[in-house]
Amino acid sequence: MEGSKFKYTSDTVLRIVVCHIIEGGSLRDIIIRIDDSHFLRRFVRIYNGPMMDFTTFSKLKNCIRPKQSRSTTPARAAPGLLDRRLG
Repeated sequence: MEGSKFKYTSDTVLRIVVCHIIEGGSLRDIIIRIDDSHFLRRFVRIYNGPMMDFTTFSKLKNCIRPKQSRSTTPARAAPGLLDRRLG
């Protein structure tokens, strides 16, 4: 991604990945769902700013490497966040 200047933080990308895992569906579907939902826009911390397109999300999501994602363990997840989907 040399030369690219993204205005989204890694925190935002990880939060969208969490939404994508919980909600399921395609990349395009989750971007549209977040864009249409006031709650999800707040959760991913985009608020009233411009929503990233699904191509940008796909590129940024693919930049996440195992070394970075090791720190995101289930123990660090909010209690009950993933349990709702499993139950």
